[in-house]
Amino acid sequence: MMTLTEPKVPAEHRIVNRFARDIRFPKGYLLVSVYREEETIIPSGLTKIIAEDRLLLLCKQEQLDQVRELLKS
Repeated sequence: MMTLTEPKVPAEHRIVNRFARDIRFPKGYLLVSVYREEETIIPSGLTKIIAEDRLLLLCKQEQLDQVRELLKS
């Protein structure tokens, strides 16, 4: 079963200031959108991830723990 999750990117995380195309999400993840303050961004490879962005990710239910681990600071 697929699920959506919306983790926040910690300020000191290694993906901060990287382009979406350069982030190696585990197989089966899909970056659906990026929420930044009041803005919703439909991401492309050139979308830069910044601190405190909320990432809407689609993944398998059993991958939720991996998402939390991936986005630890």
